[in-house]
Amino acid sequence: MPGFSGFRNLPDVRAPGDWPGKGETEKLVRMEERLQEEVAGLRSQMIEESRATSRLAELALARGAFGDAADLFSEAALAMPSSDREGIWRLQLQRAEALARLAATGKDAKVLGEAIAAYNQAVRLVADGSNQRGLGLASLG
Repeated sequence: MPGFSGFRNLPDVRAPGDWPGKGETEKLVRMEERLQEEVAGLRSQMIEESRATSRLAELALARGAFGDAADLFSEAALAMPSSDREGIWRLQLQRAEALARLAATGKDAKVLGEAIAAYNQAVRLVADGSNQRGLGLASLG
């Protein structure tokens, strides 16, 4: 390219304060640490909410309210952080079992299809081979 001398001859267009100095860098580090603490707190809160919903589902299961239990297990799985794959798998498996028990009552024929789909979803969650025991349990359904 004729006449192009590169970027060496361009003037410095940064105004004073455009780049963080030592004080700004420390502020950014502290802000990042605070945000990481908030994320950890939110993650803990999500897990506790999921556990509370799971306990309600277990109570519904004990009462024989299998449909309600399945819905609550589904809600608990949705409340679980996506990084907790095993926790989500356990809740999905419990949902599938609740649906299977509801299907066994014979009150609703389409529930059996939902139970099978729920077992398939539980299998897909562990199909990568990371949880062989879980894959076996979900496959037995």
